[in-house]
Amino acid sequence: MIDETHTVTINRPVNEVFDFVADPANETTWHFDVKEVVRSKDGPYELGERLQWAVKFGGTKTYSIEVTAFEPNRLIEITTLDGPVKPVLTHTFQKDGEGTRYTRRVRFETKGVIRILAPVMARLNNPNRRWAENLRELLHNLPAA
Repeated sequence: MIDETHTVTINRPVNEVFDFVADPANETTWHFDVKEVVRSKDGPYELGERLQWAVKFGGTKTYSIEVTAFEPNRLIEITTLDGPVKPVLTHTFQKDGEGTRYTRRVRFETKGVIRILAPVMARLNNPNRRWAENLRELLHNLPAA
C-alpha cells in the first residue's frame, strides 16, 4: 500500500483555502497532473458527485472520480473509480492561528508490478508534497479576498 501525507500551513483563513480546493475549476491551477476536469455543472464539489479528471501520468488518461466525503471547511475526499490503481485523495483543513493547516493524503492499494515498486516509489520525491506546496505558494501569491 502507498499512503503519503503532506501538511503545509497556508496564510489564508480556512474558508478561503477550502473554497479554492472545493472548486474543481481550480484543480488544474495547482494539481499540475490534472489537465482537465469534466463535469456537468459549475460550483464546488458535492458529496456523491461523479466527474472525470484528465490526468497526465504515463500519457494523458481520463479517470472517473467520486466525491466520497465532503464537510465544508473541514474535509474533501475523492475516490478514483477506474484504472489499474484507484487512489483515494483526502484534503483536510484546520485553523492554525490566522491561517490554515492543510493536509493532503493519497493512498492506494498496490498490485502487480506497482506492489514490487512500492518501496522505491515511497522513497522518491513525493509528488503529493509538491502539490500541497504548490497550493500554498499559489494562495500566498493571490491578492487578499
